[in-house]
Amino acid sequence: MTRRSTQGIPRPHTRGPRPQTWVTGPDPVTHKKYRVFIQQRNQANYRGEGWTIGFDAWCDLWADLWLLRGRERNDYCMSR
Repeated sequence: MTRRSTQGIPRPHTRGPRPQTWVTGPDPVTHKKYRVFIQQRNQANYRGEGWTIGFDAWCDLWADLWLLRGRERNDYCMSR
């Protein structure tokens, strides 16, 4: 009985993206927005701040500014 060598063959560590299972559907931009929304909501809950805005209302707030958000000096961020 011989063992097959797996040396040199990369093993996948993740399954990769599965858009068919995403809550928001297969659109990657909407998926990214949803992930950012969830992160912001969870961070607000961690800090003990109230969070009553839903995903649709959050998307409406960020509609024109989505590409301008970030951490740099002239970028937009959400605050209370």
